[in-house]
Parts: sequence; C-alpha cells; structure tokens
Amino acid sequence: PAPTPAPTPAPTPAPTPAPTPAPTPDTDPLYQYQWHLKNTGQNNFAVLAGTAGEDLNVETVTDGGTTGQGVLVAVIDDGLEIAHEDLVDNIVTGSYDFLNSDEDPLYEKNDGSHGNAVAGIIAAKGLNGIGVRGVAYNASLIGYNYLENSTYENQIKSWGTEPPIPVNVDIYNMSYGRGYGGEAEKYTFADYLEASLEDALIYGVENLRGGKGAIYVQSAGNGFNDYPAENSGVNCGTKLTCTSIAIDDNQSVPHIIQVSSLNANGLRSSYSTTGPSVWVAGFGGEYGTMTPAVMTTDDTGCEKGYVGGSTGSPANAFESTDGHPENPNCNYTSTFNGTSAAAPTVAGVIALMLEANPNLTWRAVKHILATTSQKVDLNQTYTQQDTVQYQWTTNAAGYSHHHWYGFGKIDGAAAVSLAQTFNSEDLGSFFTTDYTTPDEIFSIPDEGTVTQTISLTKPENGSGIVEFVRVSFSFTHTIANSVGIRVQSPSGTYIPILQPYTNLASSPSNYTVDIGAAGFYGENMEGVWTVEFRDYVGDSSSGTAKWGIEVYSN
Repeated sequence: PAPTPAPTPAPTPAPTPAPTPAPTPDTDPLYQYQWHLKNTGQNNFAVLAGTAGEDLNVETVTDGGTTGQGVLVAVIDDGLEIAHEDLVDNIVTGSYDFLNSDEDPLYEKNDGSHGNAVAGIIAAKGLNGIGVRGVAYNASLIGYNYLENSTYENQIKSWGTEPPIPVNVDIYNMSYGRGYGGEAEKYTFADYLEASLEDALIYGVENLRGGKGAIYVQSAGNGFNDYPAENSGVNCGTKLTCTSIAIDDNQSVPHIIQVSSLNANGLRSSYSTTGPSVWVAGFGGEYGTMTPAVMTTDDTGCEKGYVGGSTGSPANAFESTDGHPENPNCNYTSTFNGTSAAAPTVAGVIALMLEANPNLTWRAVKHILATTSQKVDLNQTYTQQDTVQYQWTTNAAGYSHHHWYGFGKIDGAAAVSLAQTFNSEDLGSFFTTDYTTPDEIFSIPDEGTVTQTISLTKPENGSGIVEFVRVSFSFTHTIANSVGIRVQSPSGTYIPILQPYTNLASSPSNYTVDIGAAGFYGENMEGVWTVEFRDYVGDSSSGTAKWGIEVYSN
C-alpha cells in the first residue's frame, strides 16, 4: 500500500505580543530620552546620538532625596499652561496674565508655548507615571506671560517688585533677550540698562527671599550664527560669534546669571551666543533632527503646540501631528532647544541647591557655580591677527573662564554638595564702586592700537575682591565692526570684551554701551585697569572713543 502521507504541519501561531506595561507611579516614561538629566548616549529621536555622561550630573542628587521641594520658580515667558498634566501638581498660586489681567497666563496662540517647554525642564512633576521629569521635579512653579505684553512696568513686576499677586519667589527664569527684531540685517548695541530696570534687579537681590536675594537666570542668546545671507560680518560661519552678547543690556549687570548652551556631546551648541558676561553653561541641545534637542512639555493636544501647531514636516518621528505612540496626545516635544532650554536647566540645579541650603544668598549661588562648574573643550582657542579672541583664561585668583562656557559646564552634584555646607557670610558685604572714567575722548589709529588706564582703590570697608566688572564705552568709526576691545586687570589678566568682525551695524557714537565681564572673579580690584581699543582694518580711517569702568566687589 502507498505510504501514509505525513500530515501537513499546522502553522505555528504568531506569538501574542507582550502588552505595553502601564507606567507605574515611580517612573516617567519619557525620562529615558532626557539626555540632559542622564546621558546614556541616546539620540532622543534624532539621527545621531549624544555622548554618554554629558549631562547635568543630578541623578545622585535627586535619588538622594533633594528634588527642589520648597523652592518656588517663576517662569517669565510667553505663558504657562497651569492645567498641563505634567505641570499641574507643581503649580501654585501666584501666576499672572498680563494680557487679560487674570491669574491664568495661558499662551493663546497655536504655535507652541515657549513657557510650557521651559517650565517642564525646570519642574515637570517627577515619578508620577506620565511624561517627562524636571531637573527639580518637586519644585513649585508660577508663570508670567510678560513676553505677550512686554512693558517696563510688567518686567519690573515680573522681577518681584510689587508683583501682581503677592508671592515669595526664589528663582526667576528668563529665557528671552533682545535680538535682531523685525527684518534687521545687522544688530546694534543695546543702550545702557534702563535705570528703573536696574533698580528693580537691585531691589530683588537686596530684599527678596528675606534679604538673601532672588536668583535671576537668563539665556545668553542664540546669535552665534544669527545673520542674513547678505551684509553679514565676516565672523559669520566661523569660530567667532556673529553677534555680540552686548546686543542685550541685561548682560551688563551682576544680578543676572547669563547661561550659554551645550549640546548632547558636551560642547557649545551651534547657535549659542558667547561673550565675557557668560557665567555658566547649561544644556540646550541642537535641533532634534540630526542631533538631539531637549525633551520637555508641550501644549496639551494635537491641535496646538510645537507638535500640533507645526505646519511643516516633523523634525523627527516623535513630532508627528497624528500623535506618536509614546506621545499620543502631543503633550510633549523632543525638539525644544536654544539657550532658552539651557537657562532652565541651570535654574533647576539652583532649585536643588536652595533646597539643600535655603540660606544661600544670590551671591553665594553665583560663587558656588563659579567654583564647581567643569572646564570643557579645553583646547578651544581662537586668535585673530595675533590677538587671542577667546580661550580658557585662568585669572590671578585661580578661576578659569571662557567666552563660550563661562566658568564651565554646570555640575549639579558638585554644586549641591558645596551648597550644603557653604556659609554665605564668608563672602562679606557687597560693594559697588562709583562709575569711574577719564572722561576723555581719544583717537583710535587706523589699523592700530590705543590704550587708556584708570586707577581704582578698594572700598573703605571691603576686601576689594572682584565679583563682576562692568565696562562702558562709546566709539565712532566708519567701519564699526573693525573695532575690538580688551580690558586688563591690575593683576595682568586680559579679557576681550568686544570681538571684531561681528555683524555690527553702526558705531555707538552717541550713546554708551555697557558690557559685563565675569572672568576677573576673585581678583584684587585695586590698581591700574587698562583698556585697549584696536582697529583691525586698514582703510585709511581712524576713530575716536571714550570709556569707563564700574567694579562690583566684596
């Protein structure tokens, strides 16, 4: 008989896919993409990954129980969605809407609330089973939509002088600044800081937080490569910044911590404005398509926000307006960036510091950041026509400063560790010298250099240790961006305060420009200060200039 045919094997059933585990209350599903908190070399939906270890170094701090509890941060921005699912638990009373005079500063447009993204970086609720995690994920938040009605009066109120709703803010995050504006092809210097605004900052550091001083944190700007296709300075596209940080007058005073930006490889973000007043570098990433940006909170829903309000092609898969599987309601974005993102990473670390030691003064916070931040990109130097324009400069007091990075990459664990034991009284009293100037107009020779000096003495009851320097100047030249300026301290430290060949439109001939310099920190102020004006272009024309100096010391 014919053999019995072998039975046809039954098809192997497809395995039942394992169900996606529901988030547990002690996780944040999108934390795995937040390289600024813990960089494992992830790409956050971009093509290229970052470098493991290049992050805020806060994991041991928050795992140890320091999470920003009891610290209040005000987000001064375009708005704040106080009902957002990952912010609402940290929102407290005190927000204000400067457009509609109420307590709900919701951003009303569809193109993405900058303030929501900033707030999420600082203090999105942690370990709640949804979304992302803030740097200080148990800190409290309020919001002011100052950018939607940006009058001097509203700025002053937002900084804590007669706030619209009585509130005791510890940290003010300011992810904004003066930029080109409109269709301007070149920038002009900011005039000196308006007196009422400077008075408001002085009030804040002298009176708020029970006299310990509010902490003001601001983004340094995104103008390194900010220029139009034509009429751009020759720096643009090089290793020299296209736009001077002096475009924003807030950089000229010691009361605000200026923050530059690092990418996921721990180097300067491509856009980050540089300059002598930068205090510290936070993390802002890049653009989220080729290289990682920052994962944070977006507007709720797929009809508005950075995700829902986008009309172009998504930067990456997570940004789909149809909702990504890990972002079905479009409540989060992976493409937030800029020094706007870097500043709140620093504000978040400061919130951790203030929980660790609520008695820190505003000056103590700055001192700790200057002391504990880490040097990066050690060989990053640039010389133009035999003059060093930037490098890591170690001053006579042992502090190292770089125009790109300030005193370095912020180190959360080191900052909190020092904060725990630091006695703010060790810094002594704070003194401001009177503005000193020779009040003399002098000539800048064509393709030449001129120096001028001023002698300063320390305050009668102070030690004369420098905390910040403000240099004022005006000059006239037919080619404004051919002028560069350096300042030398009595200890011999040189700091360039104005680089040549930027995208500068015109000379500040009929007004005074102030530029802040952080890199003299810790030096002795007493002695001869020297300014050097140099004309880098031989064009058969000379110029004139005048200058002055103000030193903040203890």
